[in-house]
Amino acid sequence: MSVAGIVCEYNPFHNGHAYQIRRLKEDFGMEAVVCAMSGHFMQRGEPAIIHKMTRTRMALGSGADLVLELPAMYATRSAYWFALGGLSVLNGTGIVTHLAFGSETSDLSGLQNAAQRLAHPSPAFRQSLKAHLSQGLSFVAAQAAALAETSAEAGAENTAAGHAPQPLIPSQPNDRLALTYLQVIAEKGYPLMPILIPRKGDAYHETVPSRDTGLTSASAIRRLLLNERTPLDASSLAAPADPVRAFLPKGSYDLIKAYPHRLVDPQSLAPILMHLLRRATPEDLRRLPDMTEGLENRIIQCAGLAGTMDEFYQRLKTKRYAMTRLQRAMTHLYLNYTNDATHSMEQGSPYLRVLGCTAKGQALLQQMKSSSTLPVITRAGQLNRLCLHDPHGRSAWELEMRSGYLYALLQNPDGTTPAAMLEHQLKPILQA
Repeated sequence: MSVAGIVCEYNPFHNGHAYQIRRLKEDFGMEAVVCAMSGHFMQRGEPAIIHKMTRTRMALGSGADLVLELPAMYATRSAYWFALGGLSVLNGTGIVTHLAFGSETSDLSGLQNAAQRLAHPSPAFRQSLKAHLSQGLSFVAAQAAALAETSAEAGAENTAAGHAPQPLIPSQPNDRLALTYLQVIAEKGYPLMPILIPRKGDAYHETVPSRDTGLTSASAIRRLLLNERTPLDASSLAAPADPVRAFLPKGSYDLIKAYPHRLVDPQSLAPILMHLLRRATPEDLRRLPDMTEGLENRIIQCAGLAGTMDEFYQRLKTKRYAMTRLQRAMTHLYLNYTNDATHSMEQGSPYLRVLGCTAKGQALLQQMKSSSTLPVITRAGQLNRLCLHDPHGRSAWELEMRSGYLYALLQNPDGTTPAAMLEHQLKPILQA
């Protein structure tokens, strides 16, 4: 059975996501689609605009068959850990045969060539990477520069050996993430066949959507949802001229229109973050992942000078520290995600938590009883028992609980949260 896996956020699920799933089933012959989806907090260091269970319903309503959670431990880290976590979830099912991803390029062989070089770096590449990092470049920029600098050597070796053409030097967001997926597959030996689907529509970071194709970025859709209406008044989505309607499948649009909570704006975290920053010490910050090269001291200094979060980020951002890295650091701060939880990250996800499935997805879960290499979790009680014997699982579940509590406050600032929305009360969605 051919089963495609997708690592995703669906923040929110839009026409481009539906297009990808439709192509997998209609053009590539995939019999089922399994998603490893981020929970409440995203890889770019922001909360999801809408609850993960609603996003699960969106995916199931547009062709996904089984949605598993990508633990926050991986979902809120850099591209490498995000990819490792997602692929470990998909591979752990024992039933996913292919990995599907979008990319700005159609050059799969070039991406695979570059991925092999990252998975098995040469001394020349290591030296070049170190040199570019010492010049103050971010890791992503230094990695791309090192690939470019050593590409002539690699190209000559490939030509002499009769191998594939030059490695692709990625410059666009989806290309870079696709490269990281392929790197992890090469490092871990995961038996996942890649399916590259070239991205259509507006660019990844586009914030002003085009109506030409009905395909735009999730960033542009979030901007429409948050900036052009009052988040608390979801009924305003019913307006006939609602600009967001053209970019969402009907199921996604209807779920947002009926959403009983306020949509979560990342700006709503500003008071919490400013409070935490102004009470933090360098020692507090050094406990967080990726807090290197004296970044903690720069954060303390900028927090003391800034009057707003926007000003804080503008003071803090440099050529070395990209905005997404800094936003992830703030996510780790307010989730109390410390280095104590990172010691077993290389293992990948410690479990497979089911967020929802269709009837076909239920059949996949039956197969996973014999094929899965990880515990399949459908109830919080199973996680509690797992945590008694697995420190890695305990770290992941405790972080998930904290994520859920904070997200509940962002949705309901008055502190009222329906019991069914609390993390330990969530039950998988069964969708016809």
